[in-house]
Amino acid sequence: MSAAWWGRESLDPLVPDPLEPPQLATPGRAAVRAALAARIAAFTPEWRRHTPGDAGDALLGLHGELAEPLLERLNRMPEKAFREYLRAAGIAAVPARPARATLSFTVADAAPGSALIAPGFQVSAAAADGSGARVVFETERALYAAPGKIAATFAQDGKRFFAMQLGGADPAASNLVFGAAPRPGAALLIGLSGASAPAPNITFMVHLTARGGPPPVIAHGGMAAGGVVAQPIVGWSFFDGGRFEPAEVIRDESRGLLQSGLVELRCPRTWRTGIPAGVTAPKPLRWLRLQLVAGAFAAPPALAFIELNAVTASAARTVRGEVLDYVPDSDGRRMRVTQRPVLPGSLQLTVDEGAIGAAAVGAQPWLEIAGLDASGPDERVFELDEVTGELQFGDGMHGMQLPRGMRHVVAQRYQVATGAAGAVAAGQITSLMSSVPFVTKVGNALPASGGHDAMSIPEASRLGPQRLRARNRAVTVADYELESFAAQGADVTRAHGVGGTHAGLNNARVPGTVSVFLLGPRAVATPPYPSQASLDAVASHLSSKVAPAGVEVVAAAPHFHEVSVRATLAVAIHADFGEVLRATLRELDGYFDPLAGGGDGRGWPFGGVIKYAALVRHLIAHVPGLVALSTLNLTVDGEALGACSDFTPQPHSLLWPLPHELRVVEKELP
Repeated sequence: MSAAWWGRESLDPLVPDPLEPPQLATPGRAAVRAALAARIAAFTPEWRRHTPGDAGDALLGLHGELAEPLLERLNRMPEKAFREYLRAAGIAAVPARPARATLSFTVADAAPGSALIAPGFQVSAAAADGSGARVVFETERALYAAPGKIAATFAQDGKRFFAMQLGGADPAASNLVFGAAPRPGAALLIGLSGASAPAPNITFMVHLTARGGPPPVIAHGGMAAGGVVAQPIVGWSFFDGGRFEPAEVIRDESRGLLQSGLVELRCPRTWRTGIPAGVTAPKPLRWLRLQLVAGAFAAPPALAFIELNAVTASAARTVRGEVLDYVPDSDGRRMRVTQRPVLPGSLQLTVDEGAIGAAAVGAQPWLEIAGLDASGPDERVFELDEVTGELQFGDGMHGMQLPRGMRHVVAQRYQVATGAAGAVAAGQITSLMSSVPFVTKVGNALPASGGHDAMSIPEASRLGPQRLRARNRAVTVADYELESFAAQGADVTRAHGVGGTHAGLNNARVPGTVSVFLLGPRAVATPPYPSQASLDAVASHLSSKVAPAGVEVVAAAPHFHEVSVRATLAVAIHADFGEVLRATLRELDGYFDPLAGGGDGRGWPFGGVIKYAALVRHLIAHVPGLVALSTLNLTVDGEALGACSDFTPQPHSLLWPLPHELRVVEKELP
């Protein structure tokens, strides 16, 4: 097309604005003054000479100045009422969410056995916000830390053995542990040092190679995908007495090297040192073997490194045995903890109820619930506002009334969440705050993921109606999207759920599966891929706390189509050509932006079609000085599309803008 075919004159001038809260009164002191001046003739007809500077004029100005803040507050009443409605329905702002990190402990070689690291073991790091404070991380589960370290690793292909380096901490390292074309029988051998045999369990963290593109898909819950689509079968075994014996797998979050994850094995009763045939180790070690038993991988598994004695930890500090005080003027129904924000679900409360009749009741546990309205008069329950730390007890009709007393309500345990300050970098968690014999060191090979401060009031108001529908349970696919933002340790900016589709199997139709495509924070020059830790946190949270039993939750990064535009801009003669060019480039990048693009500014829709006409109209409407577009052609994934063509992306995919090619010509305004 050689001539401008669609110009600014074709735009509809009546474009509806986004819905805003209603204005109950015209704000501003000038509006107040004008409204009063219009009433002078009716209410004070004797005041005929109202000139600037006289006493009456000064009173008008004073009244306008005093009324202005009142009107501003009056106009905020609809927004305030909306928030109070949400609060009455039990919907409050999401409190701070702690970051999560994978820790690796080192136990001295001379230790007489494995060291038990109990849940809640504390380590610390300098805060990520640069405040100079210390952030406390606590382990989430028990860990039997084996003595020694990974001293040698070998890949086995038939009768050939190849030494590998899997004890580092480089997430980009790539080790094809089963070779470039994995066949049944291929194996990975791991040799452990240490004077004593580990017992009763041993735990590893398997890190797949972090590639330049999206991270590997993570799945939790439900039935394994292998029940629907054939997957490779791998087996663990211990080397003892000159041969390998099968190992009991307690849990395998890696799903047989399909994703990064923790692997926990039951140790054998006897586990002696030795050297398997074909291995060129300098001294006897305790050996583990991971072997491909049957099947084939879609792509050969590439491992970056393996961590011994790994466990997940969250940036939350535990407070124990705190006696609660009443909130003033609360009629004995409200109390408050001293530390906040409280990590949801962490508060364990007891109330000493004294004696009822001749029987001593003593301290009884009370249960935290979402709302008291559905509770009976004999139920020992309370509500908790995690942000303010306030507890609300029943009134005798909806929930049992709190017995009178002093120092009788005790928070036996609760955790205080650390927000964005917990998102520390790799290698920063090095300080041991708790103590266990023979545990000498701790570290985090990868950055802590997630860590968010409390949700802002505007964001809470926007998401409030959706949270009111979800109620922390996933019934519809949209509920999975919403609850993804509540996952601890996840840094999520957008989420898109799809039912009956398995993202890890090329979006194959798999009943009982929900895939959630996630975006992470904005990156400098790459699409906003989520971290693998974020995928794991979301999949684990949704499958264990939100989804119905039996549903498999798959967390994945979406596919991005690379889009660029080649266009000729018809610009008004007296416009600044350079500024029009720069503004058009900004609008194109912004329009295709996965986080803030699209027509509503909330990100390009997942799987959204690029409509040629809508793109042209958007540019003309938002770029001052741009009169028309003579030509506009799209290039997607390196392929040029025809003139005036729309583009339909792959399902559930997004766009990523590349540099554009623009040419400017002059045109008279119509």
